[in-house]
Amino acid sequence: MTDQATGAGADLQSAALTRFRGQLPRDLWKSLTPTQRGAIAQAVTGRVWSAHPVNIRLSLPMPGRKLYITLLAGWERRRPARVRQERNDHPLRTLGNLIFAGAAALLFFLLWIVAALVVSAIVEF
Repeated sequence: MTDQATGAGADLQSAALTRFRGQLPRDLWKSLTPTQRGAIAQAVTGRVWSAHPVNIRLSLPMPGRKLYITLLAGWERRRPARVRQERNDHPLRTLGNLIFAGAAALLFFLLWIVAALVVSAIVEF
């Protein structure tokens, strides 16, 4: 493996390569040349997600399960063809996204109403 990253990025890259290798038959990995293994390592580890300027990851305990939310933001670097492909693979207009957006909006407005009631109660004193 020709991994030149350091710190947490190196750990993420190493974990990605380990997961990938675990999915391959052991004999197949052993049959690859060092050049092929290096190319695979580079392709698998590539860019680490932690390179985003905004990287928020939450795990919320729910009854019986955990819910995770990930928000990544930064400058768009993907090529237009990849953006189109990912838009086809992961459409924005889905029932799950609609329910999530509605629940987030409801939570926001409920918090706003509670804050308004607290402020109005404080002002009356």
